[in-house]
Amino acid sequence: MRAVEPILTELGPGGIPVLWTGRSPRDLDLDEDGKIRPLIEGLRRQLRQRLGMVLLTYSKATGLDWESPELANHGVRGVVENALRAHELLDLGAPGGNLAPFMRAVWLFLRTPSGGAWPDGRPLRFALLVEFAEHLLPRDHSGASDDELAAIEWVRLLSSSLALRQHGHAFIVHVPDEGHLDAHTRSGFVLVRLAQPNREAKRPFLDVLLSTYSRARLADGLDPATAAYLTANTPNWSLETLLRRSHATGQPVTSEDLIRRRGQDVAAVSEGMLTPMEEQPPELFGRTIEHARRLLERVAAGLRQADSRTPHNVLLAGAPGTGKTELARWLAKEAGINCYRINSPKAGIVGETERRADLLFRILDEWAPNVAFADEVTELLTTERPEHDLDAGASRAVIGALLAYLGQESRRGRTVFLGASNCPWRMSDALRARFIVIPVLMPLKEDYPGILCRLVRRTAGVELAPDDAQVRDAAQIFFKKGASARHMGTALNNAYLRLGRLGPQEVLEAALDFCGDTGYHSAVYADLWAIKLTTSKSFFPWHGRQDYPLPDYLAGIVDLSSGELDREALERRIRELQPHAKV
Repeated sequence: MRAVEPILTELGPGGIPVLWTGRSPRDLDLDEDGKIRPLIEGLRRQLRQRLGMVLLTYSKATGLDWESPELANHGVRGVVENALRAHELLDLGAPGGNLAPFMRAVWLFLRTPSGGAWPDGRPLRFALLVEFAEHLLPRDHSGASDDELAAIEWVRLLSSSLALRQHGHAFIVHVPDEGHLDAHTRSGFVLVRLAQPNREAKRPFLDVLLSTYSRARLADGLDPATAAYLTANTPNWSLETLLRRSHATGQPVTSEDLIRRRGQDVAAVSEGMLTPMEEQPPELFGRTIEHARRLLERVAAGLRQADSRTPHNVLLAGAPGTGKTELARWLAKEAGINCYRINSPKAGIVGETERRADLLFRILDEWAPNVAFADEVTELLTTERPEHDLDAGASRAVIGALLAYLGQESRRGRTVFLGASNCPWRMSDALRARFIVIPVLMPLKEDYPGILCRLVRRTAGVELAPDDAQVRDAAQIFFKKGASARHMGTALNNAYLRLGRLGPQEVLEAALDFCGDTGYHSAVYADLWAIKLTTSKSFFPWHGRQDYPLPDYLAGIVDLSSGELDREALERRIRELQPHAKV
């Protein structure tokens, strides 16, 4: 079983304690004989065949588990039982027993030769796998019980034992994330992180599932390659569950089944910090967003080709409701990779935020290729170093982990961190310098009719003509009221709910009915900041286009003939709007 090969490689020399993190020992995979087995069973077979070891497992719930048919098949069951009984492990290893006496017995047991041999003459050795170790060895010792403290000490002693190395036994501890253990305990182990199966590993596993469960089937239009893509970087157990259900019920597995289960798995593995972005056709229309899309098209091509020159950190800056989230979806779809929405790693327990931040960026790197989308990045993550450590250093830890991740040049062509912000001025200079900044500005007045028609189609499935007189009147009204695409979408939804249809007349009524503070000055303020921080003149939508219909708020700031900005006028306008902006 190739999935456990990294563990076997470390155990080969004998006596090397291993900290197994990531993928669960109970997840499923293909064994060497082409059959599906839990990783722990594949490890058991390989330990016996290659290293002459008997695998013992322990958890608080199950106690010591040592019985397996292969012991009797190879004539060593009695030897194993006698060795365990001699060290009282059969009694001390009962489910729910005290951990400290058991670990002391284990310490003595693994520092002693087994005294047995396999039928082929090889010396018999033992490998102990402790599962759910995060429940047994708490990282925060201040609240640990005497039993837990004693267990921590015995684990540390065992991981540094010369006798363990001398007799060639193996000691394996599994936790989902190495941050669950304190640094001192971790230091005694060799770290082996098993990643969740990616798209390439999913495909052969899925093929065997479909042949094993003969009545299972995928829905029409869903092929194995797409199913492997939809379930990439999630445990195989979920995929097996869906195929088994299909085999039993005769109902096909749909893409919706896979997406729903994938969302649950991604949330579980990432501890709620990542959410798969829904795959839905993006609605991109208008010259401002179209220019940004063309720029991201080059990023998508670089991701498809794994081009190491591809930008790996992009900040989309501009007013709210201009389509930045739609661009994230589009980029991932165009590149043919997964898109994950980032959720905050902040936690209320001292030390948890640091661990979760490290885990978040480790998973994103491990799950490459992908697009990681941080909406409202300045609110979601710490983007400035705080002057005072009012949260025990958690904010500094987040920005430290973020800066380290953004600075990894090896991510180019593999992952893109795509941030969106209405308030890019809230980012520290050190952080902002790691991004290319692309402006996504408010739509032009001339593009409002087309945007309105796209929104009507998405809301009610109705095709309207942008040159329809009532549609154009509605667009003009929305523009004068300072409505963004998001505002227009809300107004159309309200009208559709109230009137039951969306024709030209209803669209005009929605525009006339729309009221409320649209925050126009705040939107202009956000756009001006986006323009100020844009990192290349070619990123501006008017670049090379002297016929560009420049909006009024940029008059005197942008020179279309040269494409240059009057920086003094820009700064002056930003200062004028600052008291009125509430972004």
